[in-house]
Amino acid sequence: MPRIRTIKPEYWSSPNHRGLDPWSRLLYIAMWNWADDYGRGMANAKELGGFAFREDEDITPADVRRMLGEIQRAFGVVFYEVGGRPYYVIPSWEDHQKIDRRSQPKYPAPEDGTPWDPNPASRTEHRPELGENRISEKPAEVSAEPVEHPAEPAGVAALEIGTGEQGNRGSRSTSVLPVGQRTDRNARPREAPAAQPENLLARRVIRAIPRYRAAPGWVCKHLAVLARDALAAGYGAEALTRYARMVIAEERFLLYQHIPELRAALRRLELDVRQGDACPCCGRDPDDCPTASAPTDIDRSWTAQDQAELERARAFLGADPDELARGA
Repeated sequence: MPRIRTIKPEYWSSPNHRGLDPWSRLLYIAMWNWADDYGRGMANAKELGGFAFREDEDITPADVRRMLGEIQRAFGVVFYEVGGRPYYVIPSWEDHQKIDRRSQPKYPAPEDGTPWDPNPASRTEHRPELGENRISEKPAEVSAEPVEHPAEPAGVAALEIGTGEQGNRGSRSTSVLPVGQRTDRNARPREAPAAQPENLLARRVIRAIPRYRAAPGWVCKHLAVLARDALAAGYGAEALTRYARMVIAEERFLLYQHIPELRAALRRLELDVRQGDACPCCGRDPDDCPTASAPTDIDRSWTAQDQAELERARAFLGADPDELARGA
């Protein structure tokens, strides 16, 4: 059961806030209310998120787990697991909470459990592949190029590493490879695939709206997905921008409700297009749409008017052919 806790004024000027988004700061405060009299609490993302963000349906358990990972990094909160259940304990609890009559501990102590990672997805890309040398003096620098391991001097024994597959059936000997040599396990393409045009256009639509451009990064990703799906459904970037600004100007949503706000704009656009009150390309009245009288024959030849409209679209998006080709 949540309890009344003390939040000191010094919390808001803490240097630990650097790099921490406002949602994670709010969740950290909720964890103090969620904890028992010993600073321990359940770290179930669904339950904790339901307590902290009851009215924010767009914040998923995956978002909460990401925030818990940031809180662990910023404030040193200890996460552990006992009997398959995740818990947390706030190390600075005794420094900030004065409790005269404590109730019995509601949750087990961290000494009774094992360490637990609240957001393992953030570390997946940093885990070494099976067969790689896991001993190094310093972390490898992040690079788009495949990881290269220094060659061992002649005569160095091969590392003995268990397979870790199918219940760890046994172990096998894996030699350290010379610099630059690639195996079947690490033979990946050197360059990441270029971004799809619809993803690039969706991001540009979101960045073209100042209110959305200032939103947290994870919110912008959700907004870009909504814009991408709308573009794939046949709606134009100008129509999305026009209706989003129209709904924003009505000020019916709170400052942090970016996602439901854009959804409302897309639903209104869909309804107006279905009723014939708006053009799906630009969002204007069909009678005022500059492309309303354009030929619909897909087999016709490319005309100067088509080229002019293409140039206007590129100017609106702020992109050029070379940038689109690079997938930037």
